[in-house]
Amino acid sequence: MVGLSPRAEDDLETLVDHYIAIGRPEAARTLFLAVDRVKARIERAPDSGLSAPRPYPKVRAAGVKWMLEARYWFAYSIGEPRAIIGIFYAAADIPNRF
Repeated sequence: MVGLSPRAEDDLETLVDHYIAIGRPEAARTLFLAVDRVKARIERAPDSGLSAPRPYPKVRAAGVKWMLEARYWFAYSIGEPRAIIGIFYAAADIPNRF
């Protein structure tokens, strides 16, 4: 089972709070669905992730893979236990936030 690190939980909460504040509850629902889908993808094929999000090759980190799901980049640890360690909106300034 793929969990969420405390940082990823904070990322998720921040994004959901933002969507609710701007009156976009459907965006929050889409985000939760994306989290569920990426967890399933990581469980099925953990090595299929990328070494960095395509637009940001400089954020490579040992033991971390990336997957794009919906409009979000998910960083996850490839060690055991596997966990999502960061959630980023695709247009976010990932290099300055990761």
